[in-house]
Amino acid sequence: MRGTCATFAPPHELQTRIRHRCEEGTASFPVVKAFSRSAAGVEIRAPDVRPESVLLAVVDHLLGAVLRRGDMALRDGFIADRLRAARVDGSVQQLRSAGWAQALLRMARYHVAAGYLMSEVRAAGEAAGGLDAVSNDQRCGEALDNAAEVVGALAARGGGGAPPPALAAEVHALRLLRALTAPGEVAAGIVRVTSKQLHACRCGGGGGGGGAPAAPAAAAFARWRLALAPALAWLGGRWGEFLRLAGGMPPGEPIFRAALHPLLPLARARLLAALNEAVPRALPFPLAAAERALAFTGGSRSAAGGRRSGGSEGAPPHIEEEPPWFRAARFAVQLRVEVRGEGGAPTTADGLFALLREWLAAGEGASERTRAAVAALALHFNKAAPLPLRPEEAAGADLKLRVALCPLREDAFLGSAAGAASAAALESAINAPLEVVAGSAQ
Repeated sequence: MRGTCATFAPPHELQTRIRHRCEEGTASFPVVKAFSRSAAGVEIRAPDVRPESVLLAVVDHLLGAVLRRGDMALRDGFIADRLRAARVDGSVQQLRSAGWAQALLRMARYHVAAGYLMSEVRAAGEAAGGLDAVSNDQRCGEALDNAAEVVGALAARGGGGAPPPALAAEVHALRLLRALTAPGEVAAGIVRVTSKQLHACRCGGGGGGGGAPAAPAAAAFARWRLALAPALAWLGGRWGEFLRLAGGMPPGEPIFRAALHPLLPLARARLLAALNEAVPRALPFPLAAAERALAFTGGSRSAAGGRRSGGSEGAPPHIEEEPPWFRAARFAVQLRVEVRGEGGAPTTADGLFALLREWLAAGEGASERTRAAVAALALHFNKAAPLPLRPEEAAGADLKLRVALCPLREDAFLGSAAGAASAAALESAINAPLEVVAGSAQ
């Protein structure tokens, strides 16, 4: 089938559907076809299906003008629904072009970045309903699977129809990073499959004849290795190496960073479980060493001395203010590891918060007494009470654990979740040209 609908929504929908608030106001915000499940036995008509040129314009509109219009929390449901409808129209027509594959990749980038950006809104309860993390992950998977299918078809066609190396590399790299929370054998299988698919797309080879790889292919393969390195560390249970590689992902790779971010609390929990097994029970483990091992050294979006708490006296500080040492202590306590202070006395949660307030009140000039109290903090493992998470556990509870252990994002990836600057940064990351992104990996 080839669609013949020349507008963003078919005529019958233009006449019968109430405009969404993202479609109100100006002519530049037209009605966009909403997603609807196909009913059994109902014929799909060409006048209701948009051709590729219209679908590409729809994707540009949703991930451009609509995304720029305002608060991400208010736009996400609309954008996600309309992108899903666009994927259905593309699948019905079995579109197989590099342009459509790149549109699908941009959709996947949107869902990866939205899952990161909206995590704070969801955790803080600032938006009714917030982001549905499960649905967002499923839609990201749909977009990537569709993109991989198109890329594979283009590679099989060969010749001048082969997919751009940068496109194939990013599609398969994101599929790989998303698969890491699957059980070990499944994730390892995906590594093998994506590697074969990448080879089939000639991302790692030259232009024929066995010579050196062409520059675009070499850049794309270098970018693939950026994703492969932390993936192999994860699959090998090398949690410390994974945290180092994830934290060292270049700033010019915001989508890769966002894809890795949900794995950080899981890697930290598993590393802490390994330490629980390895460190003798009677040996205190300095909190400063745990802070470094668990990769909390970067701190949250503002480190010690940042914005002071605006709450009432005695209220816990906002997470934006938590310095790395406190985040490490809080994380350990959540996994039932005892934190002790000077003289080996157990430190209660109230005691930790009191110490944090002293630290924040002084800013960069924390007193010697406060600094000494922080330096004296240490973890005391208890072999009789294993940590709630062990490396060999199945990944079924990973999403709940991520929310419980690390609900808020921890760096300045896209700025404030409610500010206009965050939408601009999000749009830039989603719509970055492939040649520019690939060039940053060289």
